[in-house]
Amino acid sequence: MNGLKPDSYSMNYTLTITTSEKVITASASIKFKTEKPSLIAVIEGGPARSVPFNKSWTLDGSRSLDPGFLGYPSGLTYRWYCTTNYTYFIIGNLPASSRDSCLPELPDLHWFNAKDPVVTVLPGTLQGNRTYYFILVVSLFSNRAYAYQNVTVEPGPLPKMKFSCIENCEKTLVVPDRLSLSGKCSDCGARPMKYLWSIMDSTKTEIPFDWTHWSTTGRTSTYLTIKAFAFKDFQDKMCSVILHASGWGGNFLVANHSFYVNSPPRNGYCDIHPNKGVALFTKFVVRCSGFIDENFPLHFKVIASNFWGVDNSSTVVDNTLGTVMYFGIESVTPPSFLPIGMPVNHYMVRVYAQVYDFLGAFSQVTLHATVTSPLGRTSPNNMLNYLLRLTQNTTGTMMTTLFQKGDFVQAGYLAYLGVSLLNDVKPPPNLQAQYSEIQHHLLNVCRHLPTTTLEEINQVTVMIMGLTQKGSGLTAEGQKVATSRLIEVNLALQRLKEKEKEFHSEQIEIVSTGILSCLSNILKSKINADMINETLHVIELLASTVLAVKFPGEMETVVTSPHLRISVWKDEKRNVNKAFLAQKGCQNCFYPTLRKNDSEYLARGGPISTAFYEFKQELSTREDTGLSTDVVGFQMSEIKENGNIQEVIPDLVEVFLLRKNLSGATFNITMGPDKDLPETTSGVFTFLVFGTDEEVLIQIITEVKVMFKAFIYEGSNVTHSLPIASFLVPPDMPTVANESRLFDPTCKVKFKVPRLICLSQSLLEAIVQDYFASNWSISVVLQTPPIVMVPSDQLVNISIFLAECLKMEGNEKEWDKEDCKVGDKSSWWRIHCICEIKSKPRNESKPGDPWESLSRIKYLSARMIEIPNSIDLRMEILKTIPKNPVAVFTVVLIIFTYLVLAFWAIHKDETDRIRREHVILLPDNDPYDHICYLVTFYTGSRLGAGTKADVFVQLLGTDASSDVHCLSHPNFTTFYRGSTDSFLLTTRSDLGNLRAIRVWHNNEGSDPSWYLSRVKVENIFNRNIWLFLCRSWLSINKSLEQTFPVADKGQPMNKKDYFQIFASDNLGTSHLWLSVFASVVTGPFNRLQRLSCCLTLLMNTLLCNIMFFNVEKEVEVSPMELKFLRTIMRGIESALICEPMQILLASLFTYSHRKVKPVAVTQVAPHVHPFMKSPFQNWKERLEMWYSLETAHKQAPGRSLLRKKQAQGSNVTIPEAVANAITETEEKPPNSEAFLEKNMTNTKPVDVAISREEQTSEESLSSSASLVRRSDAAKEDQGTEPASEESPQKSPKKVLLFEAKPRFFFHWWCIYVAWLLVIGSSGVSSFFIIMYGLTYGYEKSMGWLISSMTSLTESIFIIQVAKILLVSGIRSGRATYCKNIPWASRYNYLEIRLQELELNADDSRELHYEIIRIRGTRMYQPLVQDEIRIFRRRKKIRDRALIFLKNIISHLIFLTLLFCIISLARPSHSFHHNQAMQNQFSSKLTTITKLDDIYRWLTGVWLPLIHNDENPTFISNSWSKILGSPKMRQVRAKSIKRECFLSGTMVDKLMKKGIHCHSQYSQVMEDQKNYGRLWSTRSKFSVDPRPVSFTYEPNLRKWSYYSYGLSHAYGSGGYPFYFFPTQKQYNSTIRLQELQESRWLDEKTWAVILELTTFNSDTSLFCTISIVFEASPFGVINPSLAIHSFSLPLIYRESYFELYLYGGALMFIVLFLIDEATIIYWEKENYVKNVFNFLSLGLKLMFLMLILLLFVKFRLTKDILGFYLQNPDGFTPFHVISLVDQGLSIILGFLGFLTILKTLTYSRFFYDIRLAQTTILAALPGIFHMALLVGVYIFMYVTFGHLVFGQHEWHYSNLIHSTQTIFSYCVSAFRDTAFLNKEVLGGLFLASFMLVMICILINLFQAVFLSTYKEMKQLVYEEPAAEGEAITFLFHKVRNLWRTLTCRKPFREQPTYFSDILYGHPGNQSHQRLGLKSRNINGKRVTYVAV
Repeated sequence: MNGLKPDSYSMNYTLTITTSEKVITASASIKFKTEKPSLIAVIEGGPARSVPFNKSWTLDGSRSLDPGFLGYPSGLTYRWYCTTNYTYFIIGNLPASSRDSCLPELPDLHWFNAKDPVVTVLPGTLQGNRTYYFILVVSLFSNRAYAYQNVTVEPGPLPKMKFSCIENCEKTLVVPDRLSLSGKCSDCGARPMKYLWSIMDSTKTEIPFDWTHWSTTGRTSTYLTIKAFAFKDFQDKMCSVILHASGWGGNFLVANHSFYVNSPPRNGYCDIHPNKGVALFTKFVVRCSGFIDENFPLHFKVIASNFWGVDNSSTVVDNTLGTVMYFGIESVTPPSFLPIGMPVNHYMVRVYAQVYDFLGAFSQVTLHATVTSPLGRTSPNNMLNYLLRLTQNTTGTMMTTLFQKGDFVQAGYLAYLGVSLLNDVKPPPNLQAQYSEIQHHLLNVCRHLPTTTLEEINQVTVMIMGLTQKGSGLTAEGQKVATSRLIEVNLALQRLKEKEKEFHSEQIEIVSTGILSCLSNILKSKINADMINETLHVIELLASTVLAVKFPGEMETVVTSPHLRISVWKDEKRNVNKAFLAQKGCQNCFYPTLRKNDSEYLARGGPISTAFYEFKQELSTREDTGLSTDVVGFQMSEIKENGNIQEVIPDLVEVFLLRKNLSGATFNITMGPDKDLPETTSGVFTFLVFGTDEEVLIQIITEVKVMFKAFIYEGSNVTHSLPIASFLVPPDMPTVANESRLFDPTCKVKFKVPRLICLSQSLLEAIVQDYFASNWSISVVLQTPPIVMVPSDQLVNISIFLAECLKMEGNEKEWDKEDCKVGDKSSWWRIHCICEIKSKPRNESKPGDPWESLSRIKYLSARMIEIPNSIDLRMEILKTIPKNPVAVFTVVLIIFTYLVLAFWAIHKDETDRIRREHVILLPDNDPYDHICYLVTFYTGSRLGAGTKADVFVQLLGTDASSDVHCLSHPNFTTFYRGSTDSFLLTTRSDLGNLRAIRVWHNNEGSDPSWYLSRVKVENIFNRNIWLFLCRSWLSINKSLEQTFPVADKGQPMNKKDYFQIFASDNLGTSHLWLSVFASVVTGPFNRLQRLSCCLTLLMNTLLCNIMFFNVEKEVEVSPMELKFLRTIMRGIESALICEPMQILLASLFTYSHRKVKPVAVTQVAPHVHPFMKSPFQNWKERLEMWYSLETAHKQAPGRSLLRKKQAQGSNVTIPEAVANAITETEEKPPNSEAFLEKNMTNTKPVDVAISREEQTSEESLSSSASLVRRSDAAKEDQGTEPASEESPQKSPKKVLLFEAKPRFFFHWWCIYVAWLLVIGSSGVSSFFIIMYGLTYGYEKSMGWLISSMTSLTESIFIIQVAKILLVSGIRSGRATYCKNIPWASRYNYLEIRLQELELNADDSRELHYEIIRIRGTRMYQPLVQDEIRIFRRRKKIRDRALIFLKNIISHLIFLTLLFCIISLARPSHSFHHNQAMQNQFSSKLTTITKLDDIYRWLTGVWLPLIHNDENPTFISNSWSKILGSPKMRQVRAKSIKRECFLSGTMVDKLMKKGIHCHSQYSQVMEDQKNYGRLWSTRSKFSVDPRPVSFTYEPNLRKWSYYSYGLSHAYGSGGYPFYFFPTQKQYNSTIRLQELQESRWLDEKTWAVILELTTFNSDTSLFCTISIVFEASPFGVINPSLAIHSFSLPLIYRESYFELYLYGGALMFIVLFLIDEATIIYWEKENYVKNVFNFLSLGLKLMFLMLILLLFVKFRLTKDILGFYLQNPDGFTPFHVISLVDQGLSIILGFLGFLTILKTLTYSRFFYDIRLAQTTILAALPGIFHMALLVGVYIFMYVTFGHLVFGQHEWHYSNLIHSTQTIFSYCVSAFRDTAFLNKEVLGGLFLASFMLVMICILINLFQAVFLSTYKEMKQLVYEEPAAEGEAITFLFHKVRNLWRTLTCRKPFREQPTYFSDILYGHPGNQSHQRLGLKSRNINGKRVTYVAV
């Protein structure tokens, strides 16, 4: 079969037997299949073997074969795999990738891609003492075979590790110093050792330690450095630092460094006296006492620091840089001066008092003193004289004495005092020489101070800081001395570190921060060119000083200052590349590369030290080179084994440099719908290019994740040309350029930053090949899928720039860009530079070698050149769509509205002219009457004051009374709101003095109620005036008829009436905006002019606001209060600016008319004409004659007096001065009879002579305004006849009938000036508003519009109204009379349209009798009581219907708003969220019975929930984020012994021993003291840090809340313990163990409260969790869990619907409350008689409370979220909002309950519902009696159940539970009725309850209702209910309206079924109408009941 190939075969077998007789043949067949034999994989050595570590060995798979072929295997392929995971070895399933590879450098399980059958493994390749699993895969075609072998590598030789202590190495550890250890391996080779440092106590138990915070190297590095004060909590303990090191050979080494943690001096305190003073005048004393320590003697060191914002180091725990004030053994310092504090720090000086023990440990107390400048007490001259004496180097001075004594510390302090005082002096020119001399002396002192000890070095450094503090005033000598001394200080610090055994690296770094401050001050000064090298060298030395105290693997040290930042590292050479790549959060990042492929170089040599410098500004000696980034520099050096330093030059350096100024680096472009391409958004911009040498970079900045297409065009024409190039710009991938034959789109650098377009040089050359200009423009069109519906410039920003990287070495003067190129990660805000460093490294040098003159710092920087003249061509492609329509739309809308209102105003002005020029002649004036009265009615301005009823009036005089007149005319509308209506009323004779006026109306019309303010009656012929103050309603509710007496002019008016009249009149005339829409506008200032002034004022206000918006700078988000206040202030400023224009326009319009001012009422004197006694046929003839005589006095002297003939139907115009004229006569008037005789005999009118003086007055009156006017001037001329002339001497001396005071007026052309101002100002304002608005964005424009509307509304409705009301209030405050209110009309003349004068006698007689007949009718009589009663009933029904309709609509709106608020306030997911939290936090909560169980629950349940390793700060197994730090606090009792029993009692004597009573909770007994560990009492002056958990944290004053347990409610104070979810769980576990060891919980513990807040972003729910563990009096802990979920009203996330909803709810409740207040005002005491009024008032007040709580919630949300954002790692009291939200829930519940209940009140129009309510009210007495009976029985069963079963049954354990159980029995909810202990008694109890309560009492209760219901269901109709009548009225109105709309006749009767529903169905069968009846019987109204 070996020859057959693998296939399917068929075998046939045939057998033939031949015999003599016959041949027999038979055959059979069989099918079979041959297969290829399986491969065999074999690894030499068997399934397991051991190999040596330091010898080579092989993996041999050559014996693997294919059984199908003989001989050696042919065609087999081999793959070797290695893993450390035994699982793969068992299942044989090899993953594509895995971390379980055998070597760290292998990416997967493949063994170096080995494909040979035999693989050699070199010595030391695999780690010793480990087992590895090798897998061989042999394959041939599709066949595979596997072989497995586990290889155990034997341990290698032990490595040589040098374990040593570097710092703080004594047996006693000095806590304020660092601890540094080394475990360096000398023969580890390329494979480093693994280290694990740990800290053990004396029992060899590992001590929990926060390695991340307190160690700068971590616990897995070769070196260990622990920060200062890290062992402050391990005081007086024996500790060991253990190092577990494992080499690659698999051996383990353990090293140990033991020490005793020495506690510093303790239990003492320090203070400073005084704590305030003046420098040079006040001496301060620092006193320390009470310190205890075992290591005597104590030393005291006092440091004074007046530095503000001193530079800091990232590895310094507490920077105490300052001048040493005192250093000695005395605990009280000598009285000393202090330096002046910085003004920016309120002259505060920090004083550090350090108390050292003999071993060097110290305790520090920080004190504060205020030291002000002495210049307030002395002059600069005296100050400089004192400083000159202080600093002189003469014998006997204090400075010289200190130098002679060798007390250089005090000398340095004294010198620094001088420097501090000198810096405070600003010398005048005459003292400049003295100032310079003192500065020179101080420099000499600084030059001679030694630098031997650390204190002396500190003094020199601080003094240089003071000398260089005024950088601009630093002289060349000062610079030289400062730099030279800083060099010495650095070298001294380095020597101190090398030579001193006990050097202090913490103090060295503190001094280094001072050196950096000095360098920063020098750099900001005008540094000399000669000093630049020295300054740079000092910077290098400072980096060397800091590096000297650093160790490889330690975290970087960053020393920062305002102008310089230095970062230093030290790492092993092999880890350098990896260490720099691990940097995160850097602004300017530095990544060097050291021979990346040279492993031999990286393996040998010492650590690499790196210093990275960041200069915030260019060095002052170099010219401005236009750098766009900071200047950075770096230095790298290697420490050789012999200690020498070798400079290291990296092969490649990559830096990321942050761009300085980003504000002007971008510009906006407008993106909007493309006009040519559908479904496309596009935008265009253009820029100028000045050359083709540099590639142009274009960055698209946007947050929209869409694909951009960029098209490049030549020039600015993008419409009729084709693009030169195009790019695809994806949102998260590099830009892709489309290929082109014209140019190469590839740039020198293939940028990897998304949305960065690079225009290559080839592309630029292709664009400009036809241009010869020096610059040209390029346009770019951006296209995207549709992202906006309207144009917007807020989505996309563009940055166009050129980038280049620069390099400079040492002191070169020019930047070089040859060796640097722009990297592929550059963007518009950060540039990536890649530089090759080609300089040779410096030769080796020793650390102490002298300084070389040339600096070897390598400097790098970058220049980003912005492409100028960026142009947004939005108008080229989006011409049809404006950028921002807000301003344009606003202006167009205002102008359109003005034009519409202008046409309306013109029409209204004409209507007003007609109204104000006519006096209404009453049609019912009798033609035989003789006397005319002008009656003026003033209708009030109150709401609904007008009337449409017919008004009747009767004048009541002393001599007679007038007839009744109806004050109506078919051609005039009268008595509307605020109207003034004048009527000419006639009487038969003179009525004498009027005593009263009688007024009524017939209550007809749709709104008959009328409010009459006042009435004025004038007798035209004798000019007597009577005033009537009515101030009353004439309505059906009060009285339709009233008689008003004449007002006494000498009696003061009611102040309220005067205020209302005056304010109403001013609101209609003085208020510019409201007067436009007044009922009648009088005077020369008409509606159109007022409207034009409003337009001008509005436009000016908008312009001022938009200019203020343009001036304002962009600021950060301000609080809402500041925004609102800014809006108000802007509105006030705009109003003040626009006020002069308003005053000018109003004055021009008002005073540019020649009108006469009306005469006041007070100036009117009665006057009798002589013709009054003449016989006239009627009043019209008398009035015509009177008119002729009055107008005769208007003729000029010497001219004929014209006698006028009155044509039929003509008008007689009476000026108002006629009614208000004054007649002045110096002599008595001429004899009346003679005058009459002369007037009757002559055919011509008499000439009236006027003197010359009077002529002047009359001419002035005539020129100002025409007081008398004819309606037809032409007819006047035709009807005149010349009069005879008389000399002036024969005329009367003075008869002046029409005197009026002329007023100030402008010339006639000023009216045109006013209109020009209106047009010009409005036009200019509109233009600038549109121009400004187009430059704004949409959001800013909307803000401007809202602000403008707010300020305008404020001006119209608040400021102007308040001004008018204030003036009215002031004027009404003093005594006012009738004459002080405006009685005169506001217009200047009246027109009386007379009827025909000549009536024949028959017509007159007929008219006379018709008037008499009409006056005798019922129409002219007041309404009788029956009519009034009917009207009142109709009005009552109508009012009820309207009130019912209003109430039910408002109730439905209220219900809708309420349910909308409920749906928003109650999140739908809150129940499930609460359940999820409940299930997590209630786990094992019921198992807690004692205090120790709390710790177990916290460790087992609480900590795993809040510590989530996968998602830190998230609750485990949920997506709820923990906000801030959870808090646990304890509430405990005071340490006061409490007597258990009354003193002296027998129980007290028997039980006194061993009894400890637990204090009951009360706020008075709550402990609020601060304690030490184990609740030990500590001194208030103790410097020992007090544990936080033993320090009382008081209640939050601002956000106070309570936590509710099962027994008590606890405040927010207590002894806190915080959990930190960001840390590991073991950290909290250790802290809890320490808390337990400190006995934090003891017998005085009342409660332990856990508080936590979470936020679930999926449901937007906040959740507050409170767990309270209460200690009961029985010693059992009662846990309780409270969880509440709520949502916060985040304004920026609320939808518009929600905002409108809350605004609508606020407006609705305000209207609701106003309506309720109105109801209370009108109903008064009747309000309390209706129960439903209380329900309505309660609902409204509760809804108001809901709105207030919503506002409180909004406010709390804003404050608490702001607090959380400022302090995200602390505890934030969200529980306050939770409590408010719970209150909201309760109020919402009550509101929903009562609102739905109130719905029943609106269904009372149904008869059955009214019957049910009436039944309940009627049954109330029986209900009360039965309720009392049932209550007694229930109380009986409650008491019995509690007393009998209470000890064993939980349902009867207390009275509350017992009451709940009995009530459940009442509703047949029988549960837990076993009564296991007393079954028989329990059965009897239940049986009696069922018999008495259920069978008897409850049935009796029902019987009360049923019997009352039967009694109340009458057989007759009841009196119609108010609700029924209201619904009937509404139904009738709606029904008839529908039939009217459908053109059908209205129904007169209601359908029967409707009446039955509303009024019920009678019980009898008679069709007679039963019920209440009313009839007139014998003239009387009788009411009876038909039954």
